Amino acid sequence: MSSHFSTSALAKKLRDLTTSQQSVQGLSNWLIHYRKHAKVALEVWQKEFNKGSNERKVTLLYLANDVAQNSKRKGPEYRREFSLIMADVFKVLDLADASIKRTATRILSVWEERNVFSAELRQMLRNMIEPSPHANSSPVDEVANKRFKLDMSPPTTPPKRPAPEASDLMRRLLTLQKDQPSQDIKTHQHVTSFPPEVYNVSLLTSIKDKASMERLSNQVESTGKALAEYVSRLDKELHERKEVQELLEAFTYQQKQQLKTTKNNLEVLRHGWANITSHAIHRNTAVNY
Repeated sequence: MSSHFSTSALAKKLRDLTTSQQSVQGLSNWLIHYRKHAKVALEVWQKEFNKGSNERKVTLLYLANDVAQNSKRKGPEYRREFSLIMADVFKVLDLADASIKRTATRILSVWEERNVFSAELRQMLRNMIEPSPHANSSPVDEVANKRFKLDMSPPTTPPKRPAPEASDLMRRLLTLQKDQPSQDIKTHQHVTSFPPEVYNVSLLTSIKDKASMERLSNQVESTGKALAEYVSRLDKELHERKEVQELLEAFTYQQKQQLKTTKNNLEVLRHGWANITSHAIHRNTAVNY
């Protein structure tokens, strides 16, 4: 590299920066080489950005884009530091200027396409460029508007029964794993050990005497009773499993609804907080200038 890192050297390079590809890439490579100074470097970059004209801001934004994209292979330093200041950077952009808005939109689209920065930050920047229809309303109005939309949203099909308590559902699930007839190997083997004469009528001709017939009859009667009892137990287990399935569906439905509500509430609060922060930034900017 042509020079060692220093804040004064960086400030001069930033002032000499042009929009040419060679100029942007040259300074970008220099910054990435000295990435261990990323935090200090971006403090200097942001200071130059804040006091620069609209044209200078566009040039410095091109540089930020190049550094953020190409530093990933070397390390996370610049993406991490840029993510901490990028919302403030976009807040001081003159988005009423069509040229600046086009540049910011184009760069943000690249970041969205290539997953530069977090999805939350990218969405926040997108909201700054393309504010919602209620952007000029107060944070309280925003919350009220979103709450109205939530309340009016059509519900999904509810389950057949109310959701159980988590502890009750767990108890029912544990019960299903204990002493169930479908897991009773001994009884299953007993009721399936019929003599072949029972299920193969042609073998009945081999019975020649009354005693053999009585033994077979008693065996069939005994096994039939055991089978009937086993079928009854299986039927009861099947009914229990169907009930637990319905309880699981109801519990899952409840959890999904609660998750949806929580996400919506979080989005409402996040949006309201973003508006509050935006108003505070605008007030501070107006005072400072």
